[in-house]
Amino acid sequence: MGADERTPPRSWAERLGRARRGRLARALGEAAAGWLGACLPGLGGFFLAALLLPPGRAVSGALAAAAMAWILATFAWRILRPLLEWPTLPRYALWLERRAALGRNEFTNALALERDARWETSPVSRDLVALALERAARTLEGLPLSRLHAERRLLPPLRLALLGLLPIALAWGFSPSRSAEAARLILAAGGPGALPALELSVEPGAASVARGQPVTIRAQVHGSRRPSGAWLEMRRPEGTWSRSPMDRQPEAPAAADSYLFAVRSLEGDLEYRVRAGWAESPVYRLRALEPLQALGYMLLYESPAYTGIPPRREAAARGDVAALEGTRVTIEVAHRRPGARGSLRFDDGTGSELLAEAADRLAGAWTVERAGRYCVELRDDAAAQIWRSDSFRVTAAADLRPAVRMLAPAPAIRMPPEMQVALEIEGLDDFGLTELALVYGRSEDQPSRVTLERWPASSAPRDIRRRHLWNLAELQVLPGQELYYYLQVLDNDPLHGPKAGETPLFTIRFPTLPEMYAHAEEERRDEIRALAETLERQTDLQEELGQMARELRRDERVSWERQQQVEALLERQESLAGKVEEIQQSLAASQQRMENQNLFSPEILGKVREVQELVAEIQSGEFHQALERLRRAMESLDPQELQRAMEQLQASQEDVAQALDRTLQMLKRLLADEQIDRLKEQAAALEARQAEVNRQLEQGGAADSTRALSPEERAELSAQQEALERQLEELRSQLQELADKSGEMPDIKQALEQLLAQPDSREAAEQMRQALQAMEQADRSGALKFGRKARQGLQQMQQAMQQMTMQIDMEQLEAIARSLYAIANRLVGASQREEELLSQSGLGPRDLARRQQELYEEAREIGDSLVAVSRLTPYVGRAQLRALGEALERIQRSRDAFGQGQRRLGEAMAGEAMRGLNSTTIALLEAASQCSQSACNASVPSPFHRLQTLSGQQQCLNQDTQQMIGACQTPRLAPGQQESLARLAARQEMIRQGLEEIRGDLQESGRMMGDAGRMIEEMEEVVRQLKAQRADPQIVQRQERILSRLLNAQRSLRRQDETEERRSRTGEDPGPRTSPLPVEAGRSPAEVLQRAMLRGSQDPVPGEYRRLVDAYLRALLRAR
Repeated sequence: MGADERTPPRSWAERLGRARRGRLARALGEAAAGWLGACLPGLGGFFLAALLLPPGRAVSGALAAAAMAWILATFAWRILRPLLEWPTLPRYALWLERRAALGRNEFTNALALERDARWETSPVSRDLVALALERAARTLEGLPLSRLHAERRLLPPLRLALLGLLPIALAWGFSPSRSAEAARLILAAGGPGALPALELSVEPGAASVARGQPVTIRAQVHGSRRPSGAWLEMRRPEGTWSRSPMDRQPEAPAAADSYLFAVRSLEGDLEYRVRAGWAESPVYRLRALEPLQALGYMLLYESPAYTGIPPRREAAARGDVAALEGTRVTIEVAHRRPGARGSLRFDDGTGSELLAEAADRLAGAWTVERAGRYCVELRDDAAAQIWRSDSFRVTAAADLRPAVRMLAPAPAIRMPPEMQVALEIEGLDDFGLTELALVYGRSEDQPSRVTLERWPASSAPRDIRRRHLWNLAELQVLPGQELYYYLQVLDNDPLHGPKAGETPLFTIRFPTLPEMYAHAEEERRDEIRALAETLERQTDLQEELGQMARELRRDERVSWERQQQVEALLERQESLAGKVEEIQQSLAASQQRMENQNLFSPEILGKVREVQELVAEIQSGEFHQALERLRRAMESLDPQELQRAMEQLQASQEDVAQALDRTLQMLKRLLADEQIDRLKEQAAALEARQAEVNRQLEQGGAADSTRALSPEERAELSAQQEALERQLEELRSQLQELADKSGEMPDIKQALEQLLAQPDSREAAEQMRQALQAMEQADRSGALKFGRKARQGLQQMQQAMQQMTMQIDMEQLEAIARSLYAIANRLVGASQREEELLSQSGLGPRDLARRQQELYEEAREIGDSLVAVSRLTPYVGRAQLRALGEALERIQRSRDAFGQGQRRLGEAMAGEAMRGLNSTTIALLEAASQCSQSACNASVPSPFHRLQTLSGQQQCLNQDTQQMIGACQTPRLAPGQQESLARLAARQEMIRQGLEEIRGDLQESGRMMGDAGRMIEEMEEVVRQLKAQRADPQIVQRQERILSRLLNAQRSLRRQDETEERRSRTGEDPGPRTSPLPVEAGRSPAEVLQRAMLRGSQDPVPGEYRRLVDAYLRALLRAR
């Protein structure tokens, strides 16, 4: 509390003065609030102006002056003016009386009485004055002074003040840095702090740069409020400034702006500075210096004389050296610093001075003796500068080891059927090769080394590429064994001696016959799976294309999504085309392999070629044209052209799907035929081995047929007979398994079941068991008796299997021929009805359209029948199916034309349809004739099978001979071994006699077998050696050569048979023909065709061949 409040007032004036001071305090508060309410909104406006106006000293001064003027004006008006007009005490008394509505001037009179009381002498007067003063005091104390003093409310001006502060607070909250800059702009009052803070960094600043080098000047401007650009000012020393804008970099960080300016070539000293708005960098200087460094190197290599390498000079950016030991290296160092000197510093502490070759070139030389490192040192004594290069590598190379590689064959291969391997060889050495050798051997033998080629050291080639045909027929490699080999080359190194280079180890394996058959069957199954998958994917793709074509008809334009769908469809279609190409390549490879390995008969190989032709037809030129047309339509984005292209592709896809389905069915049929052919060969091999067992029994008892079997004979023959019995059971199991899996081919299934139902194989198995029992009892005659019966049963089984395969082929071809004749007959009928329709001039268009619809439905059923037949034979190709499809399309167009009243167009389309039906009929008759001819050819036996049987017998004989000679450890043979050699000689003689018979039959038919004479001579020599009881390993080598020539003879016979192979052809106009009969007079061509087909459908085999076929079948029945 103040002193006036702690001490009670002694007079009225003091009481009234204290009230007046309360009024003053209230007035000052009201003035301050009013000043704030007027000043702060104005300052908020100045702050907003500072935010919006660009920064500058003029703007800062103007804003500061305006803000100060506003503050002073509002202060003077709101605060000073009320203070200057403050009332005296009497006036305050009058104001208070008016404010309190006192009507008697009580306060004013009390002031006057108190002032004049000191002049009163009368006690009464003094008492009256005191009473008046006391009354005035009570009145003053009863007044609400605080309410009377409040002339104005404080809240409204304070609200205005808060409203004035509101924009400042909001701006500060959103951007403190910008708000601080605005406040600084006002407070700086035009001084240096008026502008926002900018930090300007410049690179490279003051620097020294090599003359002619480019320089990039970079500047970064940091600050919250940055200018929109930067300028580079440059000048030559003491020159005038030039100004260029700098390029702004978009990848600059958010807190800075980055600029650059590229000086392409600094040719002299340059001063520069950077300006960015109100910021300016110091002046920097770029100094252009001639660099003290090596600009490049020239290396001269002088190799030792014995290498024959001429001197070589090369320019390099580095001084790395790679040379042979003893090479003299001369290095030239280019530089630009006048008066520079240099030297070479090696890592062993030695050095060599560089001599000046020219004003800008130094040179030095040394001989490479070891590997190490060195550097080039340049010195400028005048500038007291030294420059050292990077450490360069010195590589001292020795004479390298030669290299050799085998380009072909693969590291692990099967023994080729021709017993020859082509070695593709590449050899390389740095100075020359002197020898190429082949090292080979089996795992159980010592390796053999054969020199293939030698070269003198003086003219040794540095690289070679050779092709060596390695004949394996002379090597003793049996089926199931492996031959290891590698190549070796030697170089002409005179210092360290010849070094050898070798290839990795390669392997050649001679597969067994079961392995060959298993591999071929697995490949065929893979082809079937791949083709089935391709057909399924093609069908799905065809449905998607149809759906897409229907949707495209409803679209007015080709959308981007539709384009992507078509592109994806094209890619998938091309992928399927690649899959078909892979299948075609697989078929070609399997055919080649089958031909080389003599696995199957020529008939099977002919069927493989037919399937290959079908696969080749799948991807016709029209199919690729349809794809290309669709691709072009996609590029043009023409909806109509795209629709037509898709319709064309749909038609091609349908052809492809049909071809895939046909090929798949024929592949399945081919697999079954191959399996039957394999089982036939197994049956023939069983019969041959049983014959060999019988011959051993006969040979062993030639002097006395009742002589008992020796223990050695009993053990050996029992093992052979037991193995034959087991193999026969396996053969029957395989036949039954094949029958069970042939559900899709009922003719094969039925034929196999009939074959298994015949008693031949069961009786043969029973005779084998009885022969085995007789052998175990040492009964030679009983074993021979049952062995002969077993062989007879096997022969009958083999003949039955041969008859079965021929019968299956003939019945299938006959059924196909009959079906083709029947389809052609129906086509002729359709053609006749089309001809009759054209002659019906009295029918109206609607009746004509109705009859064309009936004809279309009939022709479509005929087409379905033709498609079903085409799945069974290659004789019905795409040409016949397409011709019939075009005829159907013309019938449909003729129907539509008649329905629309266009009679002329309908008749024209009907005429074309009739001609199409006739051409298809002729083509089908040609196909039916081919089927009949093939049925006749299938009934004629080939000597190929007889030679194939001899090859199997020779292979078995080779294995037995190898085992026998390996068992002969001493020159003196035991009696049992002598008998075994005699039996081997008898077997070889039987094979020789069989070959003589085949050669004679071939000579009678005008055909040749080139190596037959040499094979017979080899066989005679083997027989003489075996009869002489000589267990010579050369016998095995002769037999291996015999087997190799037998296999070659098989291939030769097969190629001759291929000249008569079956081939399918598209329908053509056959021209004059003798069957059917010539056109009869008075009949239309359609009627004549129909009569010919009725005759042909009765027997698909022409008459001139029927007699031969019947005679052959009767001979087979008699053999049973």
